[in-house]
Amino acid sequence: MFSQRCVLLSLVALVLSVLFTLPPTVSAEEQIVLTVFLNAENKGDYFLILTPEHDVLMKKEDFLSMGLVEASGSTLSVSGEAYISLSSVAGLTFSMDYKNASLTLIAAPNLFEKEALDISYKKPYSVSYTRDTSAFLNYGVQYTAHEPTFNVSTELGIRIGDYLATSSSNYFKNDETNKNVRLFSSIRTDNRAALRTVIAGDAPAVSGQLGSTAVIGGFTIAKNYSVDPYFIRYPSLSLSGTVMTPSEIDVRVNGMTVRRETLQPGQFRFNNVPAIVGLGTADVVIKDAFGRETVILQDFYYSDRLLQKGLHEYSYSVGFIREDIGTKSFSYGKAVVLAFHNYGFSSDLKGGVALEASTSSATFGPTASFLISRIGVFDSGLAMSASEGKTGWGAYLNYSFLSPVFNASAFVQSLSRNYSNLSLSPADDKSSLAFSVSVGATDKTLGSISLAYSLSRMYVQPDTKRYGASYTKIMTNNVTLFAIASRTDDQNGKNDQLFFGLNIYFGKGISGNLNYTFKNGNNIAEANLQKNLPTGPGYGFNIDVANQDSRSDVRGLIQYQNDYGIYGVGYRRIDRQEDYLLSAAGGIGYIDGSGFLSRPILDGFAKVNVDGLEGVRVYEFGNEIGKTDKNGNVIIPDFRSFIDNKIDIENRDIPINYSISALTQYISPPFRGGSLVRFDVTKIQAISGRVFLVEDDRKISLESGNIKVYVGGKIISGIIGRNGEFYIENVPHGNHSAQVTYDSKKCHFELTIPKSQEMWIDIGEVTCSL
Repeated sequence: MFSQRCVLLSLVALVLSVLFTLPPTVSAEEQIVLTVFLNAENKGDYFLILTPEHDVLMKKEDFLSMGLVEASGSTLSVSGEAYISLSSVAGLTFSMDYKNASLTLIAAPNLFEKEALDISYKKPYSVSYTRDTSAFLNYGVQYTAHEPTFNVSTELGIRIGDYLATSSSNYFKNDETNKNVRLFSSIRTDNRAALRTVIAGDAPAVSGQLGSTAVIGGFTIAKNYSVDPYFIRYPSLSLSGTVMTPSEIDVRVNGMTVRRETLQPGQFRFNNVPAIVGLGTADVVIKDAFGRETVILQDFYYSDRLLQKGLHEYSYSVGFIREDIGTKSFSYGKAVVLAFHNYGFSSDLKGGVALEASTSSATFGPTASFLISRIGVFDSGLAMSASEGKTGWGAYLNYSFLSPVFNASAFVQSLSRNYSNLSLSPADDKSSLAFSVSVGATDKTLGSISLAYSLSRMYVQPDTKRYGASYTKIMTNNVTLFAIASRTDDQNGKNDQLFFGLNIYFGKGISGNLNYTFKNGNNIAEANLQKNLPTGPGYGFNIDVANQDSRSDVRGLIQYQNDYGIYGVGYRRIDRQEDYLLSAAGGIGYIDGSGFLSRPILDGFAKVNVDGLEGVRVYEFGNEIGKTDKNGNVIIPDFRSFIDNKIDIENRDIPINYSISALTQYISPPFRGGSLVRFDVTKIQAISGRVFLVEDDRKISLESGNIKVYVGGKIISGIIGRNGEFYIENVPHGNHSAQVTYDSKKCHFELTIPKSQEMWIDIGEVTCSL
């Protein structure tokens, strides 16, 4: 009996628990269709239920479709469907307009889904990332007549896939010396996805402000954000706000509009807003559906010395210090390690460690960079050292502030007497205190002025103090004024220097300078005129004349460059001693199974092929590079690594009987790699004739159907019209198998296409037998 009661009570409890977990149900008192306006936006017509309690019920799926959040309001069940009670939604008010059959809803911003927009640069194009096998050899030859010297510099590079091997050398000959010296050799690979570079061989190595900079022969692995110039590594600017109605949004940074958007009601956030380094002001201008305008202002400080939260930057180098560079080919010293590793802890803090060590010394310590909003960025570091049985310490603090109208910087560093690193021994003289400070101001009308002071207090040598002031003023669009005054106070006494200069741009790439310098009691007047070499073939020059104490010194250089090299002739007269100079520089490149001559290849290069068409103009970033040769090729010797190089060909240079799928390509080459850029063009050649079906010794002209020609594993299709006339395009010359389909019948035959340059070929009658 007791057992039966327990079972009965359990069943009742189970039923009650199910009932209480189900949505409540209501009886549909009145179902109507109303036009719904949400925060002044017409959302359309919806089926709604009006209850005796003057509540309005809306289907849950309709409620969510308007962009409102799911957790809002109570859910009820009506005829098996989920409805939201509008009166139960906190932050939502509604009113009925029976005359216009409408329902007006006013929802608080928190009831809408948050909208996040990334407004960083998005590529509106596709990019080809090349990995072509390529090679280059650069050379530079220079001869000077006075005390005759002959100098030849060479650089060889070979790229296979993701690996680049380079080696450079220098040959020098004069009356006393005749030798060739290897300079730097290495193998490098870049991982674009991991933003990482690995180098085996000669490479620069660094550890930080309190460490050394050295060239080592060994291995280096480093985070390298330059392999993706579009990656955002620094803490970005974000702007947020709310809108009550559909609104037009203008995002402005320092008065310049960087984005326009139309947003629906709710909360919004703009991420990765473009900004310039320093203190600035961003504003979001909101114009709502009623024409009312609201402005959200936000000050920010953007820095390129911090890291996005969670990002790393590092460099680890191990090897042997390179010695006697330029005089000995293989001279390596002690084994060393140089490394640093930084991490972005937040948008305001970057921390890390720095290390360098050898078999006889070690230096290690923490570093930190931090931002104090509206004040500026601080860099700091502390290091402990041990060498020759002596320990030491070093510390520094650096500060910088930049804004459109004011800038300031300060630096202080102190090293203990026995502090050491790889390039500084405990016995070497060093600064017990190094201090510098500068301030500057800029005004569009008045110009820019800056003041600077520095002090270097050594343990052995006397103190050195420097004072400086500078002024810059843009006089006109083409004329800029410079003025610099400085004083140096050191063991040699006080040395005052005064400089005035005018920079003048004359147009067509020609500029000049007029300078006056007072230094060590001497007056120096100088005039300079120069023209930089153009992007393509052309000339440039640099002429400099200086007058000091009735003595005139002259330096002049004229250069000419074409597709195959850069050639120069120079003259100089210094202290009445004349000298002449001859120079030539060029490169030899290899890609796509063939070599070519070019100007020096200083970064990447490209071979553009327009499918054998001659005389087609090729552009790089809108600048004409040249015209294709008889093989349809043109060389670009100054392709830039990692960025998206825009390459165009001139549409007007493509013959009318050719079609081309694309006139523009974006190419991102690897570091100092060659890229093969192909523009595929297709010659349009129409082929026509008449096809007859032979059946029972009778020729029957086909009235309609299709024709297929088999060419090298692919099918080219054509059509058959009245009287057996067929039309087909771009079938290469030669004999090809063909098939005709007519009235569900298929027959095969051989189609012969003659070799011709004509746009239209009529091959006459052909027959097909079943």
